[in-house]
Amino acid sequence: MRFYYQGKRITGEVETGELEATTREEAIKLLESSGIVVDFIEEIKPSIFEKEIFFERIGEKDRVYFFYQLKTLVGSQVPLVEALKTLAQATKKKILKEKILQIAQEVAAGKKLSEACAQFPEIFSFYHLSLIKIGEETGRLPECLQLLADYVEKISTLKQKILSAILYPALVFVILVGMLYLIFFKLVPRLEPIFSSIESLPLLTWAILSLSHFLRENKIFFLGIILIGGVYLFFLGERLKKSFSTFLISFPKIGEIFKKVYLARMAFSLFTCHEAGISLIESLTLTAETVGNEIYKKAILDLRSGVEKGFPLSAVLSRYRELFPPVFIQMVLVGEKTGKSRETLAKISQFYEREVETAIQAFLTILEPVLILILAVGVGLVVVGLLVPIYQSIMAGGGETGM
Repeated sequence: MRFYYQGKRITGEVETGELEATTREEAIKLLESSGIVVDFIEEIKPSIFEKEIFFERIGEKDRVYFFYQLKTLVGSQVPLVEALKTLAQATKKKILKEKILQIAQEVAAGKKLSEACAQFPEIFSFYHLSLIKIGEETGRLPECLQLLADYVEKISTLKQKILSAILYPALVFVILVGMLYLIFFKLVPRLEPIFSSIESLPLLTWAILSLSHFLRENKIFFLGIILIGGVYLFFLGERLKKSFSTFLISFPKIGEIFKKVYLARMAFSLFTCHEAGISLIESLTLTAETVGNEIYKKAILDLRSGVEKGFPLSAVLSRYRELFPPVFIQMVLVGEKTGKSRETLAKISQFYEREVETAIQAFLTILEPVLILILAVGVGLVVVGLLVPIYQSIMAGGGETGM
């Protein structure tokens, strides 16, 4: 929180200004420790333009910054509360600064860091909180914070790679929809008087005019269908998640890319848990929550059940060959036999990250010309359907004039 204050120094000099603090009492203590006797202090309420709901959100980069900087401060033997306050002062984003100060206030009141962070589920996931708790219980908080920073950064990188694959086709689709809207709702109505004077219209032109009429006369109906469909999908909840998860990994070409993303994410999550000293059963529980796909989540929970019964991970993985390819299972098996599961999991993660990058590049290389062709053909057919009868009408009128 930010406070405006007015006070006097020992010399009698009046001083005013602003400062950051978690509470009003703390602000007064800070000023008194600086030799200022407080006459007046008041919290400065943020304006509508400063509120996070309008402009700010906490993203993956902010989480990486929080975990890495806090690890550096705590690892340097700075007390946790002081480290949090220092981190808040160095943070430029207002929403993140506010949350860190609130966490510092809770820790100062006697709560553990994991408990204080748990009050902000929009920032810290179950996975984050579990690793922080492990760090607190084992006395390895700096190491666990470093692992979290690495984990969040790695997951963010994978997400960016997926977004790069989705962005181009999404942009082309938006352009196509925009152009068709302009044609059917703006251009065709202006050309209708011309077409009404033409006796025999080509089939393509007639189809374009009919479609334009239908869309314009029923646009409220279509908007209603879209709205009802959106509400229905929203309330489907878990069923929708499962269906969408199945679709993502089953769709030709794209499904293979997503499978590799989930495999890379799973391997790095298990590696991070292994580094933090978490048991394999608990690691699988945490990984199931972070993998990001309901089908893989269920499979990983089934893997945990198999491991609980005493089976090695490689053995239970082989039951799900449609989700875990032979190379994945073989590398896990090698790690188990050599006693180097940690190094093997890191290599698996790196291997599938490279596979994702290669697959995305190959996919985009094929997709770009295909989308351009679809865009050109779709718009081209509409333009031809509208211009040809007008051209024929002009040519026929010119011929008659000439005669």
